[in-house]
Amino acid sequence: MPGHKSHRLGVDMDIRPMRNDGKQGPITFRSPTYSRALTQELVRFIRANGILRVQYIFFNDPAIQDVQPWPNHDDHLHVRFFPPRGTSPAPTPSPSTRRPVLRRGSRGGAVGDLQARLNMWLMAQGAQSGLGQLAVDGVFGSRTQDVVRAYQQAQGLRVDGVVGSQTWARLLQSRPSPLPRPPQPTPQPPLPPSPSAVPALIEPPLHQLPEATLFVDIRLGSEGRARPMTGIFIPENYHTMPSVDLILYLHGFKTPKIRATPANPHPQQPPDPGWSINWYWHQPIRAFREGVNNGQKNVILVAPTLGQFSASGALTQAGGFDRYIDQVMAALTTYGPYIGQSPTVGNIILASHSGGGYPMRVLALSNQRYTPLIRECWGFDCTYNTGDDTEWAQWARRNPGARLYIYYIRKSGTARLAESLQREGVSNLTVVALPLPRQSIVHDQVPITYWLPRIQGASFLLAR
Repeated sequence: MPGHKSHRLGVDMDIRPMRNDGKQGPITFRSPTYSRALTQELVRFIRANGILRVQYIFFNDPAIQDVQPWPNHDDHLHVRFFPPRGTSPAPTPSPSTRRPVLRRGSRGGAVGDLQARLNMWLMAQGAQSGLGQLAVDGVFGSRTQDVVRAYQQAQGLRVDGVVGSQTWARLLQSRPSPLPRPPQPTPQPPLPPSPSAVPALIEPPLHQLPEATLFVDIRLGSEGRARPMTGIFIPENYHTMPSVDLILYLHGFKTPKIRATPANPHPQQPPDPGWSINWYWHQPIRAFREGVNNGQKNVILVAPTLGQFSASGALTQAGGFDRYIDQVMAALTTYGPYIGQSPTVGNIILASHSGGGYPMRVLALSNQRYTPLIRECWGFDCTYNTGDDTEWAQWARRNPGARLYIYYIRKSGTARLAESLQREGVSNLTVVALPLPRQSIVHDQVPITYWLPRIQGASFLLAR
């Protein structure tokens, strides 16, 4: 592949991404044969080797940790090393300092360079900017303009959204720097489930996706008029593994009447007794199974039917989390896809919306066999409860290798505690204030809007 001029100085190396067959090949991170999991392991191996003295790695896959985006790095990883001690450092690769004036509507490589440099600034700001990373696509659109204006304001420049000589001069002062490596958790071995009674398969499985969704009778005692059931979704092309990664989703309040929204103008009202997770999953605004399919991760989605006001019953009682996961595993080994096998429990992600935030916090803070396996918690507009700031901050500090993501809507009932949580300043905590610039979003749209990005961002989940 074409090399950078600095390759001849002995401080740069290009590496192909990894394919699903474990080999390296001429592919991009968008190719169907690309393996994100193996490429992430390659990056971790390079970073962990202290002899190499890695300065930075350029690669444009946004889901890979410990790399930085840079134009034209879709098909290879560019690794820059610190020069040997006692030698002069090689110059950072940089195009000519003569730059064109860029504004909304501009296109080309200079725009891609601009977007990459703005992304480095955004990474330094963390979640405080509330803007999110730009696509390095060489198109100066409204998102790029918003970030340019935010950058100009932060730098004390004229805020006009136009990248002229002064804005370029400030951007060119910024050089790529290595990303801080997130703290790594103490490795937790997968846990074998305890023997558990096999929950009954609900017959017929109401409206299930063929060979993909199991509805099983796991009773929490808080379902009210709803039929007690847990939904277990196995995505297309799922591969059985020695350990099973799970996403446990806890839904929010179920109001007596579902309100119309722009995304769901004619909502289907629940039948009596209604309110089961089977009905919930069939709402267009709650297409979480489809999101798991599209995320291309080898993970199983699990969701219990909670009470009308997200009451969780036995799930959050002493030992309830362990018993529930054991029953889920019993269902997987009885009805598929692990029939006749004995898998262990691997990584667990907790996710919640609205009133489901409280039981999620209870589970995360509990001291049970499976709680050390929790790698991430996703809270979608759910910080209503006293302690959602201090107790979540405590959890994040106690689990530096795990991550917490909180999304909230400004000036709403979740804002005060979410903003208080953000002020705790914990490094493995991301708080995102909504709406973003030029975004229109309401409470019920928050989970499905950020569901796929969170799945794709969980680099510890293997690709399907």
